[in-house]
Amino acid sequence: MMSFDVYDDSIIYIVSPPNAATGGPEALHQVAFFLRKHYKDRVFMHYLPSNTDKPIHPHYTKFNIPYSRKIEDNKKNIIIVPEVINCLTILENFKHIRKAIWWLSTDNFPLSIWMGYDKNPFFKRVLRRIGLILLSKQIFDFKEIFYRNNEDVTISFGRQFKEYPWLSKVDVHLANADYTFQTLKNTVDLDSPPVQMLNEFIGEQFVNDDVKLEEKKNLVAYNPLKGIAFHKKLIKACPEVKFVPITGMLPEQVQALLKSAKVYIDFGTHPGRERIPREAASQFCCVIVGMRGSAGYEKDVAVPNEYKFRASDSLENIKAVIQNCFDNYKEVIDDFSEYREIIKNDKMLFEKRLSKLFSLRK
Repeated sequence: MMSFDVYDDSIIYIVSPPNAATGGPEALHQVAFFLRKHYKDRVFMHYLPSNTDKPIHPHYTKFNIPYSRKIEDNKKNIIIVPEVINCLTILENFKHIRKAIWWLSTDNFPLSIWMGYDKNPFFKRVLRRIGLILLSKQIFDFKEIFYRNNEDVTISFGRQFKEYPWLSKVDVHLANADYTFQTLKNTVDLDSPPVQMLNEFIGEQFVNDDVKLEEKKNLVAYNPLKGIAFHKKLIKACPEVKFVPITGMLPEQVQALLKSAKVYIDFGTHPGRERIPREAASQFCCVIVGMRGSAGYEKDVAVPNEYKFRASDSLENIKAVIQNCFDNYKEVIDDFSEYREIIKNDKMLFEKRLSKLFSLRK
């Protein structure tokens, strides 16, 4: 297993988009927080664009991680960069610093290129704002258009990866999901840097909180920004079922909803190891998903096959499974015990892998 030697004067930089509170930035802050326990004032966040005013999202002030606007290109230093193209391109600026790419999703790499992030660093923010306005009206889904035009997104990833040769000039590729790991292994040449697993984990409040099964209600929670078109069809086919969207909520409000719902559905693209399905499972929701991306991989979404559906499957079949979860909840919830156990151990596995990735040297 490849590891980085960390010296007394080494500096570790974790690159992240600014002012963003999604699964990716949260995972990057988790890495920085863990490393600061061991290397203290030698670990910094670096936000891109680096001139962003007040780049720390309020959700992450609790980590108390300082940020640096500049990166020192020194062979003793280390940089970890996420997979979107406007963050990856920073690697072209350095010759000496040791480099790792954390592929929280291989899908997001060709998607970020398709959306033009590599051409205009400000386009992402504008496009996201426009997208949220349109999505709130259920008119447009940029990601679905990308996936429709790139039916096998792993092929798109391989093609785009080869167009950026400097991606192979890093010390290690880190994969957050088995889906991502397999995609990288099928793409990265044998003489390229190694591919290693580095998972992240959901907030401890979700794992450690007690859930009262007798207080569960016949509710289906879902993320309205994931799998929009399919979710609309399913909701229309189930007029007697109450669907509650997870939107405009604080983390504690999301937890309260998941604690009360019996079912969570996600028929999105699952570009990586999605956070909300794991939060839902930990709150004793029955998790029903599509078979796209990581959801098709047993190690990533460890629920029985009867809770996984393809786009060609009947809406009536899905409806029947939802109803069975409602009617026989206290029996079927045991079907998700393995998934809950994996989620419970995620943090321990994360710390173990990160400890092996960095080794202290004098």
